[in-house]
Amino acid sequence: MEKKRNGYSLTRTWFDFAGEHPELLTPTHTAMYLYLVDLNNSLGWKDRFFAPAKQTMHFISLKSYNTYSKVFKDLVLFGFIRIIKESKNQYQSNLITLSKFDITQNKARDKHLTKQTEITNEDKGSIVKQENNKTNKQVNIENIESRKLKFQISLQKFKNVYENEILESFFKYWAEPNKSNTQFRMEEQNNWETSTRLERWVKGEKNKNFQKKAKSRTEVILSVVDELTKK
Repeated sequence: MEKKRNGYSLTRTWFDFAGEHPELLTPTHTAMYLYLVDLNNSLGWKDRFFAPAKQTMHFISLKSYNTYSKVFKDLVLFGFIRIIKESKNQYQSNLITLSKFDITQNKARDKHLTKQTEITNEDKGSIVKQENNKTNKQVNIENIESRKLKFQISLQKFKNVYENEILESFFKYWAEPNKSNTQFRMEEQNNWETSTRLERWVKGEKNKNFQKKAKSRTEVILSVVDELTKK
């Protein structure tokens, strides 16, 4: 059975995310997301609903549309909202849906934390050691995902320079994790300058396309020559 949205699970998951990634957020991110949750609630938790930019800006006291646009795109990037139909300008509304989150994940963590606080001093030493061993891998996974997210966000400033397909393929390649899932390809480089790497990447893509076209032309020419020879 599909789980319904509710304000508690959505806001709880948001603040979990905010606590884990404070460096990625501003108060405007929180204000906008909470407003969209409240708007969805007032509409009876519709699966899809329109989110007018001017209305949103008004209710969260935001003056700059550029700031609105950046924060809205961040919420999409972070996975908290999904665009069904994108508006063409600030006077139209985005048709969006809020991502659904399982509240049982929060309850499970609460239960785990409560259990930890009940550990007696007598048993604490050995049990904490075991818990650390179990959670170290999970912490590493969370850390690498956070770093990958930062890397992905850092590429957004190049959106006016390169096409989305270029940036997506670039990120996908350089964000590939190693076997131990402790680092991704970009982090393993001794020297890194994103703008320079992107320039090289674009040149490489152009060379690939040129080679494909050249191969295609060669194949056509050989086909024509073969037909003429047969005659």
